[in-house]
Amino acid sequence: MSLTYTSAPEAIGHWIDNEAQTGGGRSQPVYDPALGKVARRVALATEAEVNAAVASAAAAQPAWAGTAPQKRARVLFKMRDLVERHTDDQGTAPQKRARVLFKMRDLVERHTDD
Repeated sequence: MSLTYTSAPEAIGHWIDNEAQTGGGRSQPVYDPALGKVARRVALATEAEVNAAVASAAAAQPAWAGTAPQKRARVLFKMRDLVERHTDDQGTAPQKRARVLFKMRDLVERHTDD
């Protein structure tokens, strides 16, 4: 399988409060080690974005802490299983990595909303 990157790679932003964030304008390249080429760009967070992410995590923590340990363990083991199942995919197609991450996010949301 051959991957082709455009001259303007897709940007990787942040995920804060269940919303995609584009970042504060600064970014840096992410290299594909197999090709030695820029595969994408990752947004560098501003101080405000870091503060928002920390506040979001702090707000979510009580619900996670209130989730039964057995249920939290099931969520984390399922996440581990998804990562292990798709490890080979991760090295071959960035789109597959994104799908795995979205599946994990949905799994966590399903198990913490109960």
